[in-house]
Amino acid sequence: MNTASAFGALGVTGLLAIVVVAGLISWSRSRRRRGEIQGTAAEQRFGPGGQPVQAQTQAPQANAPLPLPELHRRAGEALVATDNAVQSADQELAFAQLQFGDDAVAPYQRALQEAKDHLQRSFALQQKLEDSIPDTEAEQRAWIAEILDRCQQAKTPLAQHREDFSQLRALESTAQEAGNAVVAAVDALGPDMQRAQTTLDRLAQRYLDSAWQTLPENLTQAGERIAFVRTAAQQAEQHLSSGQRSQAAVEVRAAGLAATQARDLVDSVQRGAQDLERADQSLRDAIAVAHRDVAEAEATAQVAMRTELTGTAAGVRSVLTGIEAELAGGRFDPYALSHRLSVVTTELEKALAGLREEHERDRAARATLDRTMVSAQAAVTQAHDYVGARRGGIQAQSRTHLSEAERHLAEAQRLRNTEPSTALNHANEAIRLATASHQEAQQDVSGFGGGPDASGGWGMGGAGWNGGYRRSHHRGLSGTMRGMGGFGGPGLGGAVLGGILLGSVLDGMGDDDGAISQSFGGGFGDSHISGDFLGGLGDFGGFDF
Repeated sequence: MNTASAFGALGVTGLLAIVVVAGLISWSRSRRRRGEIQGTAAEQRFGPGGQPVQAQTQAPQANAPLPLPELHRRAGEALVATDNAVQSADQELAFAQLQFGDDAVAPYQRALQEAKDHLQRSFALQQKLEDSIPDTEAEQRAWIAEILDRCQQAKTPLAQHREDFSQLRALESTAQEAGNAVVAAVDALGPDMQRAQTTLDRLAQRYLDSAWQTLPENLTQAGERIAFVRTAAQQAEQHLSSGQRSQAAVEVRAAGLAATQARDLVDSVQRGAQDLERADQSLRDAIAVAHRDVAEAEATAQVAMRTELTGTAAGVRSVLTGIEAELAGGRFDPYALSHRLSVVTTELEKALAGLREEHERDRAARATLDRTMVSAQAAVTQAHDYVGARRGGIQAQSRTHLSEAERHLAEAQRLRNTEPSTALNHANEAIRLATASHQEAQQDVSGFGGGPDASGGWGMGGAGWNGGYRRSHHRGLSGTMRGMGGFGGPGLGGAVLGGILLGSVLDGMGDDDGAISQSFGGGFGDSHISGDFLGGLGDFGGFDF
């Protein structure tokens, strides 16, 4: 009996048994988790807004506290699994809104926001653990305990609404109609795909590849998701014809998530182009301001005998000459040129600050802030689009930096009219963190399942998994995995990279205390599946297997 057949034979009853067993394992382990982290009697809980909530005092735990490296590992796994669950829920919500309208999903939307609040605070704590400021062991243990607690609480509101959402989706009875709607949705993407390709051709003529290098890959990934939608819809049709409505519902829901992600990927090309064009215009505005500041500095140097201004102004003028030559010479990178200009104009603005009236200082600060905000928004958007569409292969560090970048950008936007200097600091930090997140995510994806394979798929083989397997050394996919619940065909690798399958099969089987390694009868054979893999698996939107 081959692996794919074995998984199919496992069926609904087998999956139910797996969920029950995993639930018992998770319940048992969760009782001792707190003692292993801190060895304390009182358990501290936290509300989504950050307020502490004292939980019931428990008896002292006999378990010795776990070593810090192990706790850091578990915190990272919990963040990845919870972020995957929240992002999957976000896509589920978008799919449900299209089908049922806003009013029907309003309670789930509120629950999802509460989960996001907990997750954002968890990422902020993870950033404190990773920054250059030394932390005591007690601080590290307290923050990790809060991360794990918040990750668990992030899942709770989603679970509370799971039954209602499951009834809302009820795809077993509407799989045919829903499948047709999903296919129609991706069919409608055809003209948008063509427009996106035209946009890429236009960008290629004007800008260096470094300014838009991730956008063509987004369009390629959109094609992968569309291929998966068609494959899953065809398989659902076959299962409906043979009376296997539960399996058809699973496939239709996965197709729906893939369709939502395909739309996001196509839209990201237009967003990226708009960001790039705004950066281009912002650069030209900054050049005009810099010329004015240089002229002011040169005039002031002569009148006030401030010789230090002469050298600074000359440096800015030299950079301006180089930038204008690149603009006139052909393709350029407005982000890189804007950064180069910002470095030298910052020094000039500092030199002029003491000589300017207050309103002039404010004007200069706001001009710098406006330019920096354009770059910050673009950096965060690009990182968000990249990570969101490839979350099946993205690890905790990139997600942490992205969450913090989004927080700093929000603070910059909040303070830009009242405290421009503070807002500027937040905007610069958003750029730094978003850039780091993007680079880390690209590294994660390059190692996902060994990278692109000969068939053009990512990691798991673009031609499908039915009956075959491929060994992956990716941190989130340890060991050999055989079969994927009957899914196969084009686009499967992209669906795995996008977190559509990894976030959609067996939600809640991973526990918060680390990896579970099980051999589930003949279904998974000798597979060794790590806890972050299982913890990241969803349940296809609340279907009760």
